[in-house]
Amino acid sequence: MKIIKKKILDYNGFLQQVAYANGEVDELIVNDVLKQFSYSPNIVSGISSPIFAIDYTKRKYLFCGDAGNQFAGCRIEDVLDGGLEMTAQKSHPEFHKIFCNKIFPHILDIYANNDKEPQQNSYTVSFNHRMKDMFGKWKDILQCGTYILSKETGLPIY
Repeated sequence: MKIIKKKILDYNGFLQQVAYANGEVDELIVNDVLKQFSYSPNIVSGISSPIFAIDYTKRKYLFCGDAGNQFAGCRIEDVLDGGLEMTAQKSHPEFHKIFCNKIFPHILDIYANNDKEPQQNSYTVSFNHRMKDMFGKWKDILQCGTYILSKETGLPIY
């Protein structure tokens, strides 16, 4: 596997670059990661936690489980149909700016600057943000995830 380039992209640049990456990933790897999270207890009792995967090469969500058919106060079907563009539009503008320019580049930096070759599922990342629900009210979100890397580039593709 090639190591991720040292130049850290912003999130939008990453999405442009990864759209042309080879998205071939063994579906068993994706399913194993999703199972790992689906068996994890909620971080805080009483919080519903949908479990999903993002296919960065196609900019879409793939859900394996739900929490009352809602994600951040939106219907899961709307999230599946709208993909990353829909959730970006519903994200708080300040959060989206920070995520694109600081959080996601830092995630890429963790994989790129590790002394070893980047490993699948080697880190779990969490951050909080805000999204508008279907009624226009802000919902606080805690997102935890791990990344499945392209064998060719080392970039996260799921």
